[in-house]
Amino acid sequence: MVSINETENEQRFIFTLSSSHLPLADHVPIKLLNLLHQDIGGFKDVRMMFHGFRHTAMTNLALVMQGHPDLVMSLTDYNQEDIERIKTGLLGEHIWGQELWYSCAHLLGHLAPDRSFEHYNHTAWLMASYSLSQAEIQLPYVMFKNITGIDKKQLKENGYRGDSNSIDLQKIRKLLYRKVLDKDYRSPKQFTIQEDHNPVVANAYTNNKTLLKRYGLRRVIGFLEDMVEDKNVDDVAAKFDIEGLHAQQYFDNAIKVRNILTNRGHKRFFTKTDTLKLAPSLLKNSREQRILDQFFTNTTAVRDQKNEQWNHFIRLATSKMSTSRPSINFSTKDMNEVIDFLKIGTKLIEDKYWLIRGSDEIILLLKEELVDYPGLKFETYKPDNVISLGIHNSNSKKNSKKNNKREASNYEYSPLLRFAIHLTLILDLDAQFLKSKSFKQ
Repeated sequence: MVSINETENEQRFIFTLSSSHLPLADHVPIKLLNLLHQDIGGFKDVRMMFHGFRHTAMTNLALVMQGHPDLVMSLTDYNQEDIERIKTGLLGEHIWGQELWYSCAHLLGHLAPDRSFEHYNHTAWLMASYSLSQAEIQLPYVMFKNITGIDKKQLKENGYRGDSNSIDLQKIRKLLYRKVLDKDYRSPKQFTIQEDHNPVVANAYTNNKTLLKRYGLRRVIGFLEDMVEDKNVDDVAAKFDIEGLHAQQYFDNAIKVRNILTNRGHKRFFTKTDTLKLAPSLLKNSREQRILDQFFTNTTAVRDQKNEQWNHFIRLATSKMSTSRPSINFSTKDMNEVIDFLKIGTKLIEDKYWLIRGSDEIILLLKEELVDYPGLKFETYKPDNVISLGIHNSNSKKNSKKNNKREASNYEYSPLLRFAIHLTLILDLDAQFLKSKSFKQ
């Protein structure tokens, strides 16, 4: 019998046997699943894994969310009532909102939809193909002729009946098929690249995979959390399916980041109570998760194209990160550094998400210098000798009934920037800042 321990004690396990407080052995859930599978008539030689149901769940959710009803009902046992109930259950009233794919991804524990689609949605191409087959696409004649080379005379000769100024592609499918089959598709020489003989291309691909995108964030954070209890890197890496060499470097980087201190001897990225932590806590706000995905997507390009500026950005962010709030603080004497920092920062995260606080005089000067970044948010703030930067959220306390003193600020700083910088230092396997002689633990 399996019992659930509802407790706030972090040392207690959630799922245990009723006769023990120890965690379940790895084989117990799988054995139980296979017994259930056999009981409902499954074959003994077919082995099932819980992880496989994640693929089934994402595939079916994707079908339900945006697949054509005929396609959904052909591939699943859901009827129209089931489809509406699932959509409402996951998305609430706004079943056609932009949160759709992020909601599916977050249900699987993924930061962004790209990973869910790449590895878990096994009907994406089928859904797209089916939708295209049902689409009634029309193109202006001029555009159609520029793309296909087919003129009105050829359309008439091939029996096209319709508006000659707006071409209905469904009505000329046979002609388009013939056009495609008759075309010579030999690959141009300039696109024939052998990566084995082109180290620049191979290295660019490797760097892109190595920096931040090789493993899921939850997997790396889970690895680091387990490393607090079990210092055997190989065992913990195998558990989270992380290559041993990468796992060792993640662990080494995490130790170095943990030991980064302020001039007053305080830990830069942890509080005094975080005695046994190697990684930051995951972000829970869906807006922050979307911005974080944007940050990680843009980081590789910025790092590769502007390496010196990138290293300077990371150095400033690490050395000036506030320990009391999730912002980066500069002295008013460092106006030029503030401007340089924001110019790189807005390439990583759109300017509309940045909040700058300072005195009236400083804000006026910064607005003049950063006129090309109209999305930036500015607020006057004391003390007068500090300029503070960060990613903003709406101020949740501003109109709160519990807030006796009305807050003047419309915004508050999000923990996103601290989280992003912290994870980047750990995940960048070629982190120059951690390797530099100027880095001190």
